[in-house]
Order: sequence, then structure tokens, then C-alpha cells
Amino acid sequence: MRKIIMCVVVFLFVHVQLASAQGLELSEATTNVGKSAFISGFDITLKFKGGGNLLDVTGNDQRVRATYLWDFPSSINAGICGGFFKNMPFVGPYVTFAPFSFLSFLEWVGWSGGKPDNPGTEINFFFHDTAVFLNIKSFTLSYVHENFMEEEVSIPGVTYETPINNDFEFSIGVDYKFSKDSKDEPLFHMGVSYSPE
Repeated sequence: MRKIIMCVVVFLFVHVQLASAQGLELSEATTNVGKSAFISGFDITLKFKGGGNLLDVTGNDQRVRATYLWDFPSSINAGICGGFFKNMPFVGPYVTFAPFSFLSFLEWVGWSGGKPDNPGTEINFFFHDTAVFLNIKSFTLSYVHENFMEEEVSIPGVTYETPINNDFEFSIGVDYKFSKDSKDEPLFHMGVSYSPE
């Protein structure tokens, strides 16, 4: 467990240094706990911005990933995401489209080298996420359709966010996982975000 935590810390530190070298500045740091379509266990996320481009680095005891997005016209951000899930490397395209300030869409696909806990050179389909997010004041309504390895799930959810002070924000949410291959279940999560001024 200590080795995994140290690997996550080193991964995050290296990407902080790379972000600084690219002229990107920290825009948000978040810790989340629980489960959702994009949260698993205890997550730490660092987000950087610069020149319209974005770098998102997330890690926990099972996975680490980095997403770099370029800013394109028509409210599109597109780039690449790569990392490790249970020692297995993965990579794939990541695209967001936000036609309005309150509405955004996500398309994210990944392919892996080998299988979880058994990395290799064989290229396999890993996941495909399609999502829509609707912001209404302090609430975010979400719907995610996910193919994760051999499992297909649909995950609607709602998250409530409220400021703690000028720099910190608290969030709490509940999703519900509808699965074609396993048991349906509710997913609960909460987090704290820091956004330096």
C-alpha cells in the first residue's frame, strides 16, 4: 500500500513540474471520496490552465492518469488521456464540447496494454464513456453511458456544490448505476476543491 501511495505522489509531483515547465498554472486542486462514474475511492485531482490549454492529473491507490486538452474553436477541447489502472497502461482520446455555460458533453475512449494486474503488449479495448452535464445553479445533473471492459452501465446522477469561502468549495452527490451485467447500485461521493485566486 505504501508503494502505491508513493507512486501516486511521485506521479502527481512529476506532472506538477511538467505543467510548470509548459507555462501552466494550478487552477484547481480537489480531493474526492466515494464512488461515481468518474470517482473511485479516494481521488486527488490537480487541474492546470495556460494559454487556453488544460492539464488534468488524477491519482488514487489503483489508478493514475493525465489528460492534456487543447482549446479549439466552437467551445471544443480535445486531447489525449493516458495512465495506469492496476498496473495496466491505457491511452485514448478525450473530447469535451460546451455549447453553453450550463451544458457540456464528454466523449472519452481508452485502449489498454494487457489486462488489469497483468500488463502486456496486446492492445485491448478498455472503456468508452459518453456523458452529458447540465448545471442548474448549485446543482449538476449528469448522465453517463459507459462500456468498461465487458460491462455496460448507465449512470444518472446529481451533485450539489456550495462555497466554503473564497477559495474552497464543498460538493456532495449521488449517482445510480444501472448495469446490464451486474447488480444495480447507488453511488455516493463528496469532495473539497481549492481554487487559488
